[in-house]
Amino acid sequence: MERALHRRFKEVIRIISTIASRGGASSNRVHRLRTETRRADAALRLFVDYLSRPRFKSIRKRLAVIRRVAGAVRDLDVLKPLLKETVVLSHVESQWLLNRICALRAKRVKVLRSRCIRYLEGEQRSKVRSLIHKIRRKKNGIANAEFMSDGGVLDQLVTEFSEAVDRLNCEIGSVHRVRILARRLRYTLEFLSERSSDAAIDASCRFLAILQETLGAACD
Repeated sequence: MERALHRRFKEVIRIISTIASRGGASSNRVHRLRTETRRADAALRLFVDYLSRPRFKSIRKRLAVIRRVAGAVRDLDVLKPLLKETVVLSHVESQWLLNRICALRAKRVKVLRSRCIRYLEGEQRSKVRSLIHKIRRKKNGIANAEFMSDGGVLDQLVTEFSEAVDRLNCEIGSVHRVRILARRLRYTLEFLSERSSDAAIDASCRFLAILQETLGAACD
């Protein structure tokens, strides 16, 4: 499981390194960065009992900052096609609006690139290796069953998701919360399934992926 956690962070650092270089902040890559930071965060949450609380919070905070700045870029990437489909404007007005969006995106990409460079300058590669070493030293091997025990992280996620679904209504805040919890639960299950294949987990991940996509379309 520690190796799987290392792979998650290795992918995050790889994408951050690409975006930190000029010309690396394509729409797909920014979206990928947000996805992979969420996957890494979901995996990290499973190891909360094997890390000091300050260290755990610090790592998650760094991921959250990168994800938030990338989100500002992603919002504009989503907005452009929506405007073309839903807003009726003259050619001149449309071109002016698109140019403004592109200019704003360029500014936000600059901020994102700066954050990525700062992340890399913080020697995150060595910190991730140190993190994995500490987990291994505290416990040699972590079984799936431990994560799935009562009171564990997975049990808490399932409870939160079930309660949010029970309270689901037509308000955007309610829909958004179910979407977030579905995504978090899905990424956690996907991480656990890397150790051993489980048909029930695979089916749950497929269902959560469909639900996440459906709710995402509703939120957009």
